[in-house]
Amino acid sequence: MPRNLLSGALGLAVFVGADLHAQSAADIINGMVSAYEQQTRNVENYTIVQETMGIETVSYFEKEMVSGHPVFRLRHVNAGGMAVSANEAEQERWDAFYSMAPELIERATYEGRDAIGGNAVHVITVRDLQEIGFTPGATRDEQDFEPTRAKLFIDAGESLMRRMVFEGVMTVDGETHDVTSTVEFEDYREVEGMLHPFLMTMTMEGLGEAMDPEAQKQYEEMKKELEAMPEEQRKMVEGMMRGQLAQFEQMMSSGSMAVEVRVKEVRVNSGPPGGR
Repeated sequence: MPRNLLSGALGLAVFVGADLHAQSAADIINGMVSAYEQQTRNVENYTIVQETMGIETVSYFEKEMVSGHPVFRLRHVNAGGMAVSANEAEQERWDAFYSMAPELIERATYEGRDAIGGNAVHVITVRDLQEIGFTPGATRDEQDFEPTRAKLFIDAGESLMRRMVFEGVMTVDGETHDVTSTVEFEDYREVEGMLHPFLMTMTMEGLGEAMDPEAQKQYEEMKKELEAMPEEQRKMVEGMMRGQLAQFEQMMSSGSMAVEVRVKEVRVNSGPPGGR
């Protein structure tokens, strides 16, 4: 899954808490924002430790006030023991929901109720995302996923985001392909008043036709290199890249991909990791 989509997906997940009796998209979305601000009123910073495809990532966020609303900026990222730059573009994706909430509401429609895993949910459709430049990622290149329509499933009893579905297109070599991304949120836990899902599953459908031919060629070359390695060395490399190799195999064979993100720890008001 493209990193920006994954990151964008994790950023939107935290906006929870809807009016249980609200029957309009505006009421529910505004209620989510209001509830989130209430949850985080005493939170100045937090750190999330999570694992994706065998790689542990540590992300650190700090609160800023923007137009009277709290926004948590991504300040530091460490992936697999290596520091990753959290530049300004990367930071912006985490507060896109706040900054664009009024425009999202203008395009939102309340669709009624449904059920997910026995939980009643409000269903909201948001159309024409491309008109306002809303994207789950901070950057766009010719192969990025660009959503055009979203469907949000918000728990009617517990006011939690249970599922998000993005429909959109991915452009490769000047050709656009329809792609659908679904994000499931499970195992919510309260940490110092802040709710966060400890299990997220991202799936993407329609990737087969959108696969970059050059990426496919590189993958085939990598397989040949692995086959040519001494057995002990090959096993070591395959062990290190098991998750990534499995995902690529799935994309090549079925045109879909599923990624699990398991949160190992959330630390609130503990300051930067390592005392930075």
